[in-house]
Amino acid sequence: MANHAADVDALGQYLGLERIVLFGTSYGGFVSQQFALDFPDSLSGLFLCRPRPATASWPTRSGWSKNRALPSSRKSAKLWEEGLKTEEALHEYFVTMGPIYSRDFDEEAFGVGWRRTIWNVEQLDNWFAGERRSFDFTDRLSEITCPTLVMSGAHDWICTPEQGRIMSERIPRAHHKIFANSGHSVGQDEPEAFLAAMRGFLAGDCSAGC
Repeated sequence: MANHAADVDALGQYLGLERIVLFGTSYGGFVSQQFALDFPDSLSGLFLCRPRPATASWPTRSGWSKNRALPSSRKSAKLWEEGLKTEEALHEYFVTMGPIYSRDFDEEAFGVGWRRTIWNVEQLDNWFAGERRSFDFTDRLSEITCPTLVMSGAHDWICTPEQGRIMSERIPRAHHKIFANSGHSVGQDEPEAFLAAMRGFLAGDCSAGC
């Protein structure tokens, strides 16, 4: 994650951007926490969408299997634990996880996005086998001093609202927005409310939207 945070900083420098508002969702939210800690002077604002501060309390394989309301939960747990070593395995993972990530998963739309994306299977497999099992920003969240909006889906049991609450309480200038009808894919499940929250935060007004 430190390498990815450094990549973001290098891109900002290349583009001539002195201070940015950074948006990170899911894994991007983990990288964004790293960026905020490593490059605080480069940030004027931060969006942490469906994040968590640490590897602790990730859903375990047994925990996934107990959630009987989710289709293919055992298959999802198996993929989660075994890692992703080929593009075919990665595709199977996302198709299987789609209904778990989103309350309104559209497999056809996913297929369009899949074909337009350049995937780095090696990087994803390294994440599943490596830092996913060990990262922890919890005790350093108070060092993130820029205005921050933490966004959680009420039905997200991968990066839960409780994790978002912990983060928003520890980040000094954070607001926490919970989307009542969303799972892990907040922007897909509630796009209008999602954009309204972002616009409100950027405008400095969280009274209605965030």
